[in-house]
Amino acid sequence: IKREEKEIFTSHREHMLLDIYDIYSLTYIILAFIFTILSILMVIKIFCCNPCSWCKKKNKKLDTSKKEQ
Repeated sequence: IKREEKEIFTSHREHMLLDIYDIYSLTYIILAFIFTILSILMVIKIFCCNPCSWCKKKNKKLDTSKKEQ
C-alpha cells in the first residue's frame, strides 16, 4: 500500500514540475516576442531617422514656415 502511495506522490511531483516548466517556457516565448517587436521598432526608427524623401519634405515645410516668420 505504501509503495502505491509513493508512486502517486512521485507522479504528482512530476506533473508539478511540468507545470512549472510550461510557465517558464511561456514567459520565455513572451519575452522573445517583446524583444523581436522592440528590435523591429528600432530598425524602423533607424530607417526613419535617415534623411529619406519623407523627412526631407517635412524639413522643407519647417524651413518655409520659418522663412514666413
